[in-house]
Amino acid sequence: MDATSSYRAATLVQQQPESALADIYANATSLQTSPTGLSDDAMESAQGLGGGAGNRVNNIYIFLMSGSTLTIARNTIFASFDIAAQTDWSVSIPISSLAYNSSGTIAFDTNTALNVGTGASGGSAQTIARIPIVRDKKMLNALGVYKEALACKNGEPIVEYYKI
Repeated sequence: MDATSSYRAATLVQQQPESALADIYANATSLQTSPTGLSDDAMESAQGLGGGAGNRVNNIYIFLMSGSTLTIARNTIFASFDIAAQTDWSVSIPISSLAYNSSGTIAFDTNTALNVGTGASGGSAQTIARIPIVRDKKMLNALGVYKEALACKNGEPIVEYYKI
């Protein structure tokens, strides 16, 4: 081998093989396990409900139809939750004229109905939309990002929150 070939062979950098687009997408969208090894079963205890380990999000973020964002903190959601006495827990969001009512009060309660009322006006107008947090003493995958949107229930419009 001559000097040029020796130099070239000694300075070649090992390149990583190119990955197929499907492999890159599968890797990017696959579920990653928490380095702490916290299982969802751990969420059944009061300490687990306050955890927020690994890839968990600690708040609810709602993209409202008005274009603004509503943030509800995890510690606010669980401030009055008693795991020994309550099996269900929801965030109750005030609704007026088929949108989030910022002058209303966001409540946290044991009600399980996803909404109260239908339509924008009249005696049956929607006043509440709920995001379920705990059902049967099990933490749902409820914290994260939501989008406020209109849906149809029995032929009437209602506001619902869809996790995105």
